[in-house]
Amino acid sequence: METRWHSPTVHVTLLLHLLHAATAVEGGICWLRRGEGGRCQGSLLQVGVSMAECCSAHGPGRAWSGLDASPESLFRWKLSGGATPCVPCSRGSCDRVECGPDQRCRVGRNGAPRCLCAPPCPPATRAGPVCASSGRTFRDECALLRARCRGQRGLSVQYPGPCMRSCAAVPCPGASVCLLDQSSTAHCVSCSLRPCAATTMTTTTTEVPPRSTLCGNDGVTYPGVCHLRRATCQRGRSIGVAHHGPCQDRPSCADTRCGPGRRCLWDSEARRPHCVLCPEAPCSTAATRHGPDERAAVCASDNVTYPSACAMREAACARGVYLEPRAPGFCGPTVEYDLEDLEDEVDDEDNGDGGGGDDYASEMGDDLIEAWESTQRLDPQITASERSNGRDSR
Repeated sequence: METRWHSPTVHVTLLLHLLHAATAVEGGICWLRRGEGGRCQGSLLQVGVSMAECCSAHGPGRAWSGLDASPESLFRWKLSGGATPCVPCSRGSCDRVECGPDQRCRVGRNGAPRCLCAPPCPPATRAGPVCASSGRTFRDECALLRARCRGQRGLSVQYPGPCMRSCAAVPCPGASVCLLDQSSTAHCVSCSLRPCAATTMTTTTTEVPPRSTLCGNDGVTYPGVCHLRRATCQRGRSIGVAHHGPCQDRPSCADTRCGPGRRCLWDSEARRPHCVLCPEAPCSTAATRHGPDERAAVCASDNVTYPSACAMREAACARGVYLEPRAPGFCGPTVEYDLEDLEDEVDDEDNGDGGGGDDYASEMGDDLIEAWESTQRLDPQITASERSNGRDSR
């Protein structure tokens, strides 16, 4: 069989790009086809992918090799007419497809196998609704596990029952206490009893290192993250961070220092600046396929519904005006959408479920739960800054 090279320069350039990619990632190789002698042949479609990813993205008729190839091996296979062993992407078959944890293979509508989330859900995980660490209510713990499998890695159960807008009836486990975030959603957090560093609180920069000083959304200057956390615990409600450095008598964005990647936006209601992490790339939301999703939407301070907290920050940065979430979901009457995508789900019947869609936890962002999203997190930017000054923020 004769191998024809119509454009050596183009082929060599493409091969070099693929070789470089192969050295940067781990996984198998997706090929154009499985040819004579059971070899993977033709163009290299993708490197560093599993068989399920290869077959799902490129469809039946393609082929996959599970070896982590070195540049030398790829070049040798290209010249010798293909690679072995080679597994074809067979239509309608999950044979030899290996999926990740809490996943199983399922043949899609296009006949290609794909890995879908199917975490083990014993009866205890279906006991009723739970409030997740994102501040969203899930139908049950099993629904939360499926959402976590789909990519929301930080999800965990905060407390049983729906997420509350008051701490009065929230059953926080263990020694954790209930706090309200900026959208008045209750969260269970751990308040450290460890004393903060002995630093006098002041509004000047002569006694407090400016790199550790924070201006809270309440207009109070805090010596560091530890003091802000302690004040949050005492108040029982999220305070949040307006910006680094002490609060000013007549604040403006002109004299406000923001961290890397953050932009100063003016809050016309509170008449003070805020440092906001503006999205570097366009926000990706479920609205691109399904329209607005009430479960991920945010009602902002301008009384506009945004598809996500990211989209709200994106709009704020574009306008140069500070926005904050007032409530999760739509502004005004709630509208429900059926977002169940059967291609992305294992059928509820297969899981012994009674039907109904999962609740997806939204990306709340630093601006929604600025001070308390978990027991050890306030703001990554601030925490890193405080560590650089040798302070213990917890």
